[in-house]
Amino acid sequence: RMNYIIENKTGDEALQNAIGATINIHLKNLSERKKFQKISKIVVSGNTVMTYLFLKKNPLEIRDGAYNNPNFKRAYTVKGRDVRLKYGAEDADVYCVPGLGNYVGGDITSDIIISEIFKEDKICLVIDVGTNGEVALGNKEWLAVCATSAGPAFEGGEVRCGMRAMKGAIDRLKIENQGRDVIYRVIGGEFNKPEGICGSERLRKSKYYEEQGQEIYEYVVVYGNETEGKEDISSLRSHISEASSDITINEKDLENLKYTKAAIFSGVMTLLRNTGVKFDEINKIFIAGGFGNFIDLESAILVGLFPDVEREKYKFIGNGSLDGAYRQLIDENARKTAENIASNVTYVDLSRDGNFVDEYSAALYFPHSRLDLFPTWKNFEGMRGTNEIEISDNKEIKEIKEKEKEETKEIKIAEVSKEAKEIKISEDKERQTKILKESKMFRIEGFKIEGDELEIEM
Repeated sequence: RMNYIIENKTGDEALQNAIGATINIHLKNLSERKKFQKISKIVVSGNTVMTYLFLKKNPLEIRDGAYNNPNFKRAYTVKGRDVRLKYGAEDADVYCVPGLGNYVGGDITSDIIISEIFKEDKICLVIDVGTNGEVALGNKEWLAVCATSAGPAFEGGEVRCGMRAMKGAIDRLKIENQGRDVIYRVIGGEFNKPEGICGSERLRKSKYYEEQGQEIYEYVVVYGNETEGKEDISSLRSHISEASSDITINEKDLENLKYTKAAIFSGVMTLLRNTGVKFDEINKIFIAGGFGNFIDLESAILVGLFPDVEREKYKFIGNGSLDGAYRQLIDENARKTAENIASNVTYVDLSRDGNFVDEYSAALYFPHSRLDLFPTWKNFEGMRGTNEIEISDNKEIKEIKEKEKEETKEIKIAEVSKEAKEIKISEDKERQTKILKESKMFRIEGFKIEGDELEIEM
């Protein structure tokens, strides 16, 4: 949105009109459904750019102004007519939830209110995965926040077949039967045709909406024999008959995902570094935002999006911005709490933080360049990149798992001895491989199975 405003002379006006028109459509539908004549109060909760556009303020102030400009933390109250609202909302008092910094808006303020981390004795973390990846850390004694650019990949903006987590989006997909069966699910019900794939599928789908009773249906697409052995399953070409066109994910899409997850995790790491907090000191982690509704926690951790800590620490609060806005609508004390949070929070501007670039670079790996941050990967100890194995002087046994691509046989390497020049492997029975050159480091380039013999290419 900011780029659109910069590149177009009337870009801010066009976006302001679009925001007003969209809200008025919903107001019109609501008034017809509920038969009301007048609205007295409205609460708006959103990121700083959207809030500025809604208020008809110049959003370039966010980019060009000081990061600690008090205007960003101000709770604006205006009349509905002043922000183009109609259908009974002309005289409404419109309250905009205060932001916490130039790129940390009222949405994370609402998340903090819903999570109630400001009441906690122990340190808690809030991660809002939306257009901006906003992060809050603290307890009842102190709060610190930061923001990273997260939304484009997760919300479909940088994925060819991407879309937001909404009706028609594929939110879960798995490949079975050696690539011949593709099982996927589409959000919103049986009659919603697949139109694209949302960010949650790229990290797999949690059962949040299932538990809430949302209708999500499964479809099975069976590849014909003519595609057997020809399709590159890694591209996830689905040939979904109901879709308007092929829905695919390619290497570029995954690259964008890598950049996005790195931005969020490096934001978390930078905030921890600035506050001196360690992962094991965090008592609870709240996941909020539209994308957060659909994410599979285990997958998100394994790719390096979220911290690898005890899973019971994680709490999904759904659309905290919307829920927080509702609470502030009906409770004046909640609005006072929001303003108090804005007045006392510490904003960490990542663009001015010298450590952020280093943290971001370190996070540009799956899951991270520092595997000690991801203890779940302990079963893959010794792996570097994809297939590299390090032989340790202190350990007799090393295990890794490799999948043979065509025969999908699982190979387990065991009993790697420092003294011995052989590797013994266990599958159905122990078998020996070729003699290895004495080395402390080697790389498996590939392997093939012929009868009972396994040949490893070094």
